Amino acid sequence: MKNLSTALCVFLFGILTVLPIGFIYGQSFTVKYLISDGLPSQEIYDVHQDKNGMIWIACDRGIASFDGTSFKSYGLIDGIPSNMVFEFFEQSDGTIWCTTKELQLFYFHPDTLVFRNYKYNDKLLYAYENSIQEAEPRALVVGNDGSVKFRTLWRSGTISVSKDGELSFEVPDLTKAIYYVERKLVRDKSGYPSVKHLPGDEVTIPEGFRFSSRQHLIELEDTYVWTSQMAYQILRKDNFEQVQYKYFGDRPVILNVGLNDGNGSKGFWIGFMHNGVKVYDQKGRLKSHLAKDYSATTYFEDSEGGVWIGTHGSGLLYYSKSKLRLLRSSLGAEIYSLSIDDVGRLTYMTNQHLVFYVDEKLNSVFLKQTEWNDILGQYYFSNETFYNDFIRSENENGSSLRFSDNRSRFPLFVSSSFIFDQDMNILLTSRGTRRLMADAEYLGSYMVVASEKSLLKIDQKGNELKRKNLGVKIVELDVHNDLIYCATKGKGVIILDKNLRVVDRIDTSKGAPSNFVFEVLIDGDTLWIASTNGLCKAFKRTNGEWKLENITLKEGLPDREVRDIEIIDGTVFLATRGGVCYFEQSDWKEITKEETRVYFKKVDLLVNGSSRKNFLDLSHDENQLEIQYNLITFANTRKLNFRYKLIGFNDNWEITSDRRVVYKSLPPGKYELVIQALINGTPRGNPIREKIVIHPAFYNQWWFHLSLWSFVVLVIWLFFKYRILNYNRGVIQEILRQILRRLRPEKNQFIVRCDGRDVRIVSEEVIYVESSRNYITIYTTSNRYVVRHKISDFTSLVPDPLEYIRVKRSVIVRVDKVTEKGVKSIKLGDKEFKVGKTYVENLKKIEL
Repeated sequence: MKNLSTALCVFLFGILTVLPIGFIYGQSFTVKYLISDGLPSQEIYDVHQDKNGMIWIACDRGIASFDGTSFKSYGLIDGIPSNMVFEFFEQSDGTIWCTTKELQLFYFHPDTLVFRNYKYNDKLLYAYENSIQEAEPRALVVGNDGSVKFRTLWRSGTISVSKDGELSFEVPDLTKAIYYVERKLVRDKSGYPSVKHLPGDEVTIPEGFRFSSRQHLIELEDTYVWTSQMAYQILRKDNFEQVQYKYFGDRPVILNVGLNDGNGSKGFWIGFMHNGVKVYDQKGRLKSHLAKDYSATTYFEDSEGGVWIGTHGSGLLYYSKSKLRLLRSSLGAEIYSLSIDDVGRLTYMTNQHLVFYVDEKLNSVFLKQTEWNDILGQYYFSNETFYNDFIRSENENGSSLRFSDNRSRFPLFVSSSFIFDQDMNILLTSRGTRRLMADAEYLGSYMVVASEKSLLKIDQKGNELKRKNLGVKIVELDVHNDLIYCATKGKGVIILDKNLRVVDRIDTSKGAPSNFVFEVLIDGDTLWIASTNGLCKAFKRTNGEWKLENITLKEGLPDREVRDIEIIDGTVFLATRGGVCYFEQSDWKEITKEETRVYFKKVDLLVNGSSRKNFLDLSHDENQLEIQYNLITFANTRKLNFRYKLIGFNDNWEITSDRRVVYKSLPPGKYELVIQALINGTPRGNPIREKIVIHPAFYNQWWFHLSLWSFVVLVIWLFFKYRILNYNRGVIQEILRQILRRLRPEKNQFIVRCDGRDVRIVSEEVIYVESSRNYITIYTTSNRYVVRHKISDFTSLVPDPLEYIRVKRSVIVRVDKVTEKGVKSIKLGDKEFKVGKTYVENLKKIEL
């Protein structure tokens, strides 16, 4: 059964290594976009990136935009005059002009996405239908006055339209001349170049430049690149002298040519039929050759350094810029250990117990199966590093051998229970104890051994000389310049001197990506650290402090964990759960360089579902808010998240992958919404900050509350003022009455005429007075008197008018004779009077 499984593994991996493994990951596309991914067509003509970072694709089904997440297509229904769009030409103000097969031009601005047709398209359409049907416009130039001009692939000269709509173009007479000998460069007043073809003999023409062949002119800094379908030549600008010439045969192989000025590089590219795209510098030196299995129609480098290649019918290819590459043969395999065999080849072990070596073409070749060490949790193999004879494991539990890293002397053989010297003599054993050996290294004439949480120093005979407990499990050791570097599970790298004293430490507090370390590798003055969160490169500054630089998922690692490191001739190889990753040491700065240009911006602000310019001055019922935002990235789409917080409402960060934040019912107040883009958990670009002001309802406004309370206070004040005023008035009146009573004579008398006689009446004896027509009846305690007199003038008769009040129109009572007082009546002994409405207020003057 074991032989059968081994044979099957050899067969499967043999297929993998023979078929597509010829190209390393760095030469294969990262993503391939097809119609199923949202492309309107797989026939791509041009790719462009606008000022907002959006990628635009021109094809034979209109155009499409791509933000790294989804495509959005635009066609005839959106106002585009033709479905077959050839090229994009961005102007200084960000407006993008587009050319089409029928010579119809249109333009749009990426901020508005309103498509407008060129006002003189009718003139160009007339020329297309009558004279120049196979023009294929190139190198469009739009003047400030509205004029346009462009060269074509199939015709010489320039097609132009003036600001007034005057069309100008040249159509050569193909019946008179098929070949040309003189290539005359013509410039107009603005310096725009074009090539004129003059007839001549066939002998003098460069091979591949027939007059009817599709030709293109590219202007570089000092030269022109002139191409046909079968050849290209580079010509000097000053004298048209040929600098370089390349003929590809008599069959058309060149599909398209373009200027390459992305990310500061200058040069040109050529797209070939079934041979991808070749990128050259200005002197014609080949820089790269990509997509060799495809027919390439366009090439573009975006702001992140990624490369986009349009193809003839095969969709759109995207290449990430990362200098980190993967062995394609190791894709999908979890790599646990790396080593170098006796001839300097890289070997690696997978979680399928398979061992491979990597040949000079970076193909993987299957070697054998190896044993799994359950105790140490790693793969070890023994016959590829220093010797060819297989060393048998001495541990009946099945743990295999591990070797010390010092290649300057014969290695120590370490298993979980034994340490052997070069003669396979047992130096140290854990048989019968719980000691488990993880690694061992030479330390001068001594050895150091990692055993669980302790570091042991032993002599050549295996005698323990000293022990240091580090308080954390030691995974791996390395020794350099009498210093011991311990990779630990939780405390980073602990550095000890030869006396086992801790002298330094490298952990997250100093900038390391993780405190859980798998491997430490010393390469000269550089310390390489493999951890659960990436790779760390550490070296000491002149002041003795450590400088740490890290690469993680953000820089393109296929997996967060790096388990092992090997360096061969300046190439660093990493064992990850996503395969064997590698890079050149010379590319380290470029790998760790931060991107400075990030396209992160808000897209729209919605209040109760309606678009707004800002979130300021909102009413209390405008509290359902939504902000839409986007970060355009193509290299980090799977690693992109966002975090946000609403200062004044919730100051804690919230993590989301959505490209919008919604608050369904935000209470009135002043807030600030902060949104940041995260790539692998690291903030990128400037955060979006949006101030929010929601006013409370008018009945919750401070001025309303102030007005309301002021009104209440005023009412209360008026109420009390009125009551107190009335009360005080009665009190004052009573006081005056009492004072006057004491000041007047003991007998207050007044005289009335009754029945023709003058009668003296004592005022204190009067009970009440009642009128009847022109007479009044005065009731006293002892008698009653009928007097011809008006009741309204009665108080003028008595000496103490304050003692009397009127309770009805016809009744006046003496105050001190009132025995009972109700709300609407009074009693004077047994006599009760109803108080008239007009005189109810007089009741307040009666104090019982």
